[in-house]
Amino acid sequence: MKHKISILNKGRKHSEESKRKMSIVQKGRKHSEETKRKISVFNKGRKRSEEFRRKMSIALKGHFISEETKRKISVALSGENCSEETRKRMSILYTGRKHSEESKEKIAIATSYIYWFGKRFLAERFLVELIKQGGRNARLFSRPHS
Repeated sequence: MKHKISILNKGRKHSEESKRKMSIVQKGRKHSEETKRKISVFNKGRKRSEEFRRKMSIALKGHFISEETKRKISVALSGENCSEETRKRMSILYTGRKHSEESKEKIAIATSYIYWFGKRFLAERFLVELIKQGGRNARLFSRPHS
């Protein structure tokens, strides 16, 4: 009687040599756009188990995103408009949250610099330098208080 090969091989372990050969064959293989779409649809909204989340957390400890990658993400998301529904949810989510004292200080420094020079990218560079200096001389650039 003929059986399917998959049934006959059920539970069989591949040897290290076989695994190495299969790995070499798969190197450089690209998924088609259709396959990528199917994978995406399958993973959308998928709930992950507590064990999976714990393992991912451990695996990603100490993993940092490079500045180049951060820049690319920023460019990709800049100008992104949220739907009214999303904006409403975000509004509800952030209602009642308070900034820490450190955050308030950073915001004050950044906005005061923007007030004087009107350029966001200059403000970010300035803020980085100011933080490196430990915040000293910040009062020189702050807006006059009334």
